[in-house]
Amino acid sequence: MTDYELQPNESVIMKSEDVTYGRHSGDLILTNLNIIWVRRGATGKAKGVQQFPVQQIKIFAGKAQAFLQKTFGEYPKLEVNFISGQESFEFQSKKEVEQWIHNINQMATGQTEFDASASTVIPGTEIVTETLETVKGTVDAFKGALGIKSKSELATETAKDIAGTVGAFFGAKGNEAPTESPVPYTEQTQQKAPMSFDEQIATVKKLKDLLDAGILSQEEFDAKKRDVMGL
Repeated sequence: MTDYELQPNESVIMKSEDVTYGRHSGDLILTNLNIIWVRRGATGKAKGVQQFPVQQIKIFAGKAQAFLQKTFGEYPKLEVNFISGQESFEFQSKKEVEQWIHNINQMATGQTEFDASASTVIPGTEIVTETLETVKGTVDAFKGALGIKSKSELATETAKDIAGTVGAFFGAKGNEAPTESPVPYTEQTQQKAPMSFDEQIATVKKLKDLLDAGILSQEEFDAKKRDVMGL
C-alpha cells in the first residue's frame, strides 16, 4: 500500500493483483471508502493511481450496482455503475469477481449478507415479479367477484355432473360411478312415467355427454334415446 496513502478513517477490505483496467494491468484495492486502481509497469512499479468513491456507487433495490459480466472466451469482468458512469475491471477468475461484488455491496449499503450469484440478474427483475404477482391477485379477486370460475373449477363441476347423471341412470348412490353393466333395454322400460318434451331433450343431451365421455357405447346410447323419446 505504499502507492496509495490511506485516509485516517480508511481501511483495506481486499486487494487483487493482475487486474486489467482499460489496456493496462495492475492492482485493484477495495477500502471502506474507495475502489483504488494502481497501474503497474513491467517492473512492478506503480505508474498511476485512480480512485473511485464507494459512496458514488449507484444503489438499486437495496443492492449496489456491481455485476459479473460473462462473455464466452474472455475473462470475467466486474462492472460497477457509478453516478459518473460505468467502470469495468477484468479478473482472472469468476470466484474473485463474486467476492468483490459481495464486499462492494457490503461497503456501499451496509448489508452484512449478500448473494453474489444474484448480481447477474438484470436490475428491476424483482420489481417486475412483484408487480406481476400483484396483478394476478387483483385479476383473481375480480373474477371471483363476477363469479367467473377457473378451468380447474369448471372441470371439477363437469365431472360431478357426469357422475350424477350416471348415478341417475344406473342407480348409483351419490356421485359414485356405476360398478355394474347398464341394464339392457327391455319392454319394461317403456312403462315409466312419460316425460315432457323439454325433459326428453335435456335427458338426451345428458346421454350424449355420456356417449362423448366414453361411458356409454353407441348401442346403449341409441337404446336409451329410444326409451326417452318413446320410440
